[in-house]
Amino acid sequence: MNYELRKSDSLAAATGSFKQNLEEVNLRWNKHIVKLGDLGPQIIGGINESISKKNSDENKNIVKSSLAEFGKALGDMEKTNADMVDLMIEMEGLDFPLKSPKKILELCEEEENYYKRLQSIVSNLSKTFSFLDSEKTDRGLLINSLKSFEATFLDLQSMINRGLELTSYLEKELDKEHMKAKKYLGKV
Repeated sequence: MNYELRKSDSLAAATGSFKQNLEEVNLRWNKHIVKLGDLGPQIIGGINESISKKNSDENKNIVKSSLAEFGKALGDMEKTNADMVDLMIEMEGLDFPLKSPKKILELCEEEENYYKRLQSIVSNLSKTFSFLDSEKTDRGLLINSLKSFEATFLDLQSMINRGLELTSYLEKELDKEHMKAKKYLGKV
């Protein structure tokens, strides 16, 4: 069999399977993004309500539950981020040039730092919030923790938006390469 034909055939298969893998990772990533996007404002609103002395037991339970879910969702995002890093490293080694994997790798590294920072802030926020009723905590400390959470959460959201743009562009790049390889084989 002709080497060039075989190489092109493997490229067609590789681009198709990489696109499927990217879609699978993106589906998981999007699920976690939605969860974080729902929980973040819920946490912020609940804590603001508590700070303004309207701290009902129901509100406390909602905030504590939301903080726990947020922490779990961050852990899930870290795992998905690791899968994305593995996939991008594989894509960087392909025979044809793709621009997006390197940019996505850099973004994944940056996101990883934000996940860790948010995990730490959520942990501190949870501890500080749990002492709110016992008057052992300073409301100013809770306000500062909440401000840190809000700022980091907003930064992460803008990074996530950049990630969505980059992965969308990468899907287009993979489609283009897949079509080139299939055309070369006469399968279009």
